[in-house]
Amino acid sequence: MKKKRVNGNGRGKFVALCILGFFASALVSIICKNVFSSFTLRKYSVKWSDNVGKKYADISYGTGDANKFDLYVPSDKTKKSYGTDKSDEVAAYLFGTMRGKEIDPAILGTEKYDELMKPISALLNVDENTVPTVMAYGKYDKVQPYEASIRLDQALTEAGVDHEYIVFEHSGHGLQNDDKEMIQYNEAVLDYLNRYMPIE
Repeated sequence: MKKKRVNGNGRGKFVALCILGFFASALVSIICKNVFSSFTLRKYSVKWSDNVGKKYADISYGTGDANKFDLYVPSDKTKKSYGTDKSDEVAAYLFGTMRGKEIDPAILGTEKYDELMKPISALLNVDENTVPTVMAYGKYDKVQPYEASIRLDQALTEAGVDHEYIVFEHSGHGLQNDDKEMIQYNEAVLDYLNRYMPIE
C-alpha cells in the first residue's frame, strides 16, 4: 500500500494557517487583557483636576533624564500627612540619592555602606515605630531588585509592623502583568486609608 504524500503546497498552507492562528490568538489575548484591566481597575482611578488637587510635575531627584517624579497633593488640606510641595524639598526627602558620590564596590554589604545608604533606605530605617505599610513588587523588577523586597518584608515582620506584601509574579517595575494582584493591591491601599487615614 502506497503512502499518500503531502505536497509542498499543502504543507505551506498548514504552516501559514498555524502562524495566522498564533497571531490571532495573541491579538485576542492582548485585547481581552486591556479591556479587562481598564474595566476592573476603573474604580481605583481618579480623573485629576484642579478641584481634586495640584500636580507638581517632573520634580528632579538626580541628574539623569529618568530621575524625575510627579507629586500629587490633594486640595483637601484637613490632614497634615497628605503631602507637601517643592518648597519643602520633598524630592530630597523622599528620593534622596547618592548623586555626586562614588561608591567603592569594596564596601558593599558592610556597615560603612549601610551608613551611607541609611538616609535613602526603607530597609535600614525599619523599627517598631515604622508606619503601617502596603508594598507591591514585581518579581522581574530590574529597577528595584525583588530580593530587596523580601528583606524589607522580613524586617517589617520582625519589627512587628502592620504591613501587607504583594508579589506580582509576572511583572517588572511597572506591575503591568498581574491584574488579580493589582486589584488586591488597590483593595489593600483602600483598606489602609480607611483604617489609618479615615475621612472625617
